[in-house]
Amino acid sequence: MGIYKNQAGENKLELVVVNPGPIYGPTLTGNLATEAMDFFKKLITGQVPMLPKAYSVMSDVRDVATIHVSALENEKANGKRFIVTSVKPYAIQEIAKILKANGYDKVSTRLAPTFLLKFMANFNDEMKGMLPFVGNTIEADISNTMKTFNWTPINFEKTVIDTAKSVEKAIKK
Repeated sequence: MGIYKNQAGENKLELVVVNPGPIYGPTLTGNLATEAMDFFKKLITGQVPMLPKAYSVMSDVRDVATIHVSALENEKANGKRFIVTSVKPYAIQEIAKILKANGYDKVSTRLAPTFLLKFMANFNDEMKGMLPFVGNTIEADISNTMKTFNWTPINFEKTVIDTAKSVEKAIKK
């Protein structure tokens, strides 16, 4: 930020920072290598027998793209940071319940005991990476983003279903 704030002259560089949470939503490329897409793939194929008790705000990739484009066109955005997530945090179990209710029968909605996750983290790097989120709630204030861009995040259930459909389509290829 030092270079940005210490600029001189007429043609100053503009800067906007867009901060999403974990990003979900349909993939354009079919690439399932990201953590979020891989997680959905494992969920809908029944490879996740139990879920951690964790709550987090989440971002739809379409919302992130919308705010990036809007930031280019909105003079009020210059020099500011914008958080692009859901309004409230959602439980990972809630994702599973939405999927289950929409025909993804292999999805488990069972919660894993925290002690089991902590034990498994000794042997599994994926579990170890998840530990900071277990039992916690990650929240964010998006009111400034909503106000500046007259924006409302895509409905969470739509994000979940669209992500699952996209992952399902990529798996079939």
